This record gives sequence, C-alpha cells and structure tokens, in this order.
Amino acid sequence: MYRIKICTVTFFIFFLGTFSVASAAGMKVEQFLLLDKTSAEREDGNSPAAYYLRAVFDTYQMLNVERTSRREPLLYCVPRGEVIDYPRLRQIVYDQLRKDRALMSADSYKHYAGNADFALIVLFAMKSRFPC
Repeated sequence: MYRIKICTVTFFIFFLGTFSVASAAGMKVEQFLLLDKTSAEREDGNSPAAYYLRAVFDTYQMLNVERTSRREPLLYCVPRGEVIDYPRLRQIVYDQLRKDRALMSADSYKHYAGNADFALIVLFAMKSRFPC
C-alpha cells in the first residue's frame, strides 16, 4: 500500500510538471536530442537521457493503470505480453521524430524541435505505435 502511495505522489508531481503551465520549463525535443547525443556512448541505458525518457514513459504507464481502474479510455494500448525496454522505447520515439521531420521543412522542424515538449512527443509516439 505504501509503495502505491509513493507511486501516486510521484506520478502526481511529474504529471503537474509535464502538463501544467509550468511545463514551459520542461525539456524540449532539441534539449533531449542534445542530451541523448552527449550520452549516446553509454549503451547500458544509465544516462541522464535514458532516465528522463524512462521517467516520462513510466508516468504514462501509471496514468494508463489509473485510467484502467476508473474504466476510462487508455492513452495507448501496448499488446499484452509485449515488453518495452529502453532501447525499444528510444527507437519508438526516434521513429516518431523521423516521421515528424519528414512532414516539415527544415525551418519548421527547427522551430518544432526548439519548442515542442518532449514528454508530449513520447505520448504521440506511443499513441501512434500502439493505438487502442
């Protein structure tokens, strides 16, 4: 029970930080790409970029669990038994960024990368890859 309360509090704090007006201070796509590039040599997934991406993903996972308990529609639907480890999650996000880049001019993508909230891109990537 104590663990569930800790997870709920952690989720609530991260959710507010991600979706509140204060999210203007959240990590942008460009910032994440730079952070990921500077720590790309770490194959073990123990880099700041990996921790951030996993934290965003775990938050959405917890939100999906909460939505399930309330019988609300899920954000995305990962097939039962499918495991999404860090390399797979990273690939899903990068695939989404490649799709987005293909749809935009160079100037538009530069603006997008500098202004789009990375946490929302993770959500769009998951919804695109695992629609309900």
